[in-house]
Amino acid sequence: MMETAAYLFDMDGTLLDSMGMWVHVGDDFLEKMGIPDPDHLGAEVITMSMRQSVQFFREKFHLPQSEQELMDKVNAMVEERYFHSLPAKPGAKELLERLSRQGKTLVLATATDRYLAEAALRRTGMLSYFSRIFTCGEMDLPKDDPAFFQKAAAQLQLSPQQITVVDDALYAVRAARAAGCQVIGVADGENLPDRPQMALLANRFLPTLAAF
Repeated sequence: MMETAAYLFDMDGTLLDSMGMWVHVGDDFLEKMGIPDPDHLGAEVITMSMRQSVQFFREKFHLPQSEQELMDKVNAMVEERYFHSLPAKPGAKELLERLSRQGKTLVLATATDRYLAEAALRRTGMLSYFSRIFTCGEMDLPKDDPAFFQKAAAQLQLSPQQITVVDDALYAVRAARAAGCQVIGVADGENLPDRPQMALLANRFLPTLAAF
């Protein structure tokens, strides 16, 4: 394998223990709105964007609020957690410190908006390790598209083969491999069903960041 020139880290579920929040955000939203959910419809929005989730709930429950009003409520819930409570994954900061001391270039690749990512990483003491942050919104590409990783490599003036992607999501592992990157898969509490396939696709699969 080509020597790694830059490590491209995912944030949610890899460095930040936040995937549980996203899994339950629909349930939490309905609870906050005082809406009973006996059919567990909150679970149906796990793979949706926040706007899609709001549209789904607005139609299903005939909510009187505008789409933007509901978006503001969801954003407020999410912001509170990124700004104040979501913890770093065990060993995350220590790993970044070790790689930084080795002179490695560290960059972030996240589907989360920049202001939320920067707030959470600053609060957990990890922001200063990253020389660049690539967000799906700013790149105008999702992380399940190999073009996301190819575009990131081009902006770093590297070939995809010189980049090692560290991620907990099967779709990102698959896309990064298709882009030509080296990939390290990471276990998270929410990716248990995907681990066997991730282990097959990735160059390495880690049970914890401490095993890096």
